[in-house]
Amino acid sequence: MMNSFANLRMDISDPYPARETPRVEQFDEAFSLRGLNFNGQAGDASIILTREATTRHATLDLINRRYAWRGYGSNHKLSGRKNEATFTACTGNVVIGTVTLATESSRGLDVETTFPEETRFLRGQRGVELCELKKLAIDSSCKSLNILSSMFHFAFLYGTANKFGNRLLAEVNPRHVIFYEKMLGFKKFGPVKINKSVDAPSQLLFIDVKSIQKFISDRNRDNSNPILYRYFFTPDQERDLIEKMTVRGLWEPSPTPRHSAGDLVLFP
Repeated sequence: MMNSFANLRMDISDPYPARETPRVEQFDEAFSLRGLNFNGQAGDASIILTREATTRHATLDLINRRYAWRGYGSNHKLSGRKNEATFTACTGNVVIGTVTLATESSRGLDVETTFPEETRFLRGQRGVELCELKKLAIDSSCKSLNILSSMFHFAFLYGTANKFGNRLLAEVNPRHVIFYEKMLGFKKFGPVKINKSVDAPSQLLFIDVKSIQKFISDRNRDNSNPILYRYFFTPDQERDLIEKMTVRGLWEPSPTPRHSAGDLVLFP
């Protein structure tokens, strides 16, 4: 079974690593997800719903370092608005990955800036509720699909519980399309356009949330499914995670997203 990103040409190698890797000094409530492989060694990993300033700062440091290396600028922000949830993956106190999930608001979605017609078309479809996956950043040292899949699975469960939407969008550079297609099952929608904020080509992708649910259910039965789902939590781990989310008030479906104060660290 595949255990690295090498064959997908994600271009995550960083010839100019930061002087200091983004770190989080401490977690308020730490649960350990043990037994994951990171750089070939067994260790502990943390997937955090990022709210505390310290964690947000380290997460943003990773985003800006990775985006700057690709030529996308180094002044990106995490809004902290209630319609967005940012998830951070760490090993020990080192931030190695992050992704943000956003639902509709009066401000719309970020993808609308480059793809206004496409977004309006999708929004106009009967029963469609849009949400967006954005600000994905992975440290060049991260080679573990277990860690990455844990971050995406937590984001999916959180978005489902809080009704973020049923059609997930993502705006990516065309050279990264294969990662989203092969790893997560996204599909292209519309032509390549230029994202003027970073002066780079961009492709709009989408996936139906029901497809994500099916990929998770069939992850061990259908080898043709996108690769990353094979590394998602087991059904027992998922139930345990949902129990922890329920205790912390994160698994009570409501019309708008709910967040607790402070960083929330959850594991099966």
